Amino acid sequence: MVKVIVHIAKAMVAIVVSLLFASCGFDIRTVDGDGNVVKKEIPVTGNFNSVSVERDLEVIIVQGSQPSVTLETDQNLVEHIKIEVKGHELKITSDANLDSDMKRITVVMPTIESLSTSSSAKITANGAIKGDSMSFSSSSGSSIDLTIDADKLECETSSGSQIGVSGKTNDLDAQTSSGGHINAQALKAENVNATASSGGNIIVNPIKHLSADASSGGNIKYVTTPAKLKQNASSGGNVSQL
Repeated sequence: MVKVIVHIAKAMVAIVVSLLFASCGFDIRTVDGDGNVVKKEIPVTGNFNSVSVERDLEVIIVQGSQPSVTLETDQNLVEHIKIEVKGHELKITSDANLDSDMKRITVVMPTIESLSTSSSAKITANGAIKGDSMSFSSSSGSSIDLTIDADKLECETSSGSQIGVSGKTNDLDAQTSSGGHINAQALKAENVNATASSGGNIIVNPIKHLSADASSGGNIKYVTTPAKLKQNASSGGNVSQL
């Protein structure tokens, strides 16, 4: 019991520290928006199939044939939001803490393979996104909320972040730790592999097979009992039907 409490305490400390770093971003400078919201097309060079966003920015993904990036924010904040393609990844960040209710980037892209958020950033999408294999990851109080249609999906959360996903997939690999949360209750998945530790929580909807491993206060819940169920719970972990 003592070990479980220690694991959970460590997880909570990790969350608090991560959120503190996310809020300050190692940069104490804060720039207030001037209230004059503008919309600007951002030219990008190079093909990209992945997006990473951080520092409390909001990204909306639109699956479309013609790639484009549109920024909506206060006019005086435009210069502080940095958007560039590195390799096959579109990286979105800022060089200061931006105080504004509007910090939205709309990204149109034909192929979506990887999406990641950190430091309180957020990714959503207009409509369902389709693909063969996708990977989503969130950390440090950030979030991803999407509807998908994919052959394979990998989800990973940590440090108080969350992923919400609906739709359908053949194979789902879900991993969470340090108070992270994955809600795949509305995602119909033929086969699911789920791992939760250090206070992390996962909800899945397996159809044929579920392999679930929960430890150190981790919690895994499944909507219905699949045809094949393999479960392991240790050090205060829990695996149970919703």
